[in-house]
Amino acid sequence: MSQKPHQPADRGQAARDAVLDAAERLMSRKGYGGTGMAELIKESGVPSSSIYWHFSSKAGVLAAVMERGETAFLEAVVAAQADDSVAEPRERLRAVIAGSVRAVLDHPSFLRLYLAFTMGVEGEASVREQVRHVRARGIAGLRGNLADAYLAWGEERAARVAGRLLPLALAFFDGTFISAQAGEVDDPGPVIVDAVDALHAVALSME
Repeated sequence: MSQKPHQPADRGQAARDAVLDAAERLMSRKGYGGTGMAELIKESGVPSSSIYWHFSSKAGVLAAVMERGETAFLEAVVAAQADDSVAEPRERLRAVIAGSVRAVLDHPSFLRLYLAFTMGVEGEASVREQVRHVRARGIAGLRGNLADAYLAWGEERAARVAGRLLPLALAFFDGTFISAQAGEVDDPGPVIVDAVDALHAVALSME
C-alpha cells in the first residue's frame, strides 16, 4: 500500500519541530547569547529562510522553545497527583513527590535554559517574564498536589500543610535537578524516600 504524501503543513510542522529541538539542545548547553543562527541552521538542517518564516528572529525561536517546554513541563507537574485509590496521606505524598521528580528529571534541556533565565544569567527580558510565569504556575500546581495529598486531614489543615511543605519541596526539586545534572544522583529512588519521610514528619508536627 502506498503511503500518502506529506502535505505542506506536515512538512512545515516537521521543520518547526526540528528547529525547536535543535534550539533547545544548543541553548541549554551554550545559552541563548552563545547560540548563533549559523549553528542553529546546521544543527536543525533547516534553511535560514524557513527559520525566519516560522519564527521571525532568534528571539522568536527562544520564545517558542520556552512556550513548548513550559507546556510539557507544567502538564507533567500537574499530572504528579496523588493516587485517588490511596487514602493514607504519607503514601499520597510519596506519589506527588515521585511524580514531581520525574517531571523535573524528564525535561533537562528546558530546565537548564529555564534556570539560566531564573538566575539572571541570560538577559532576554521578555523571556525572564515568561520564566517567572512558568515558575508561578508550577508552584501553584505543586501546592495543589501537596494539599490534595493531605485532604483526609480536612481542607483547612491540608492547605496549611501544603503551605508549610511547599518551600521545602521546591528546594528539594531544585537541588535534585542540579545534583542530577552534576552527575551526583544516579538513582533518585532513595532520595525520594528520604524526602517523603522528612516532609511528612514536618506535616505531622503541625497542629
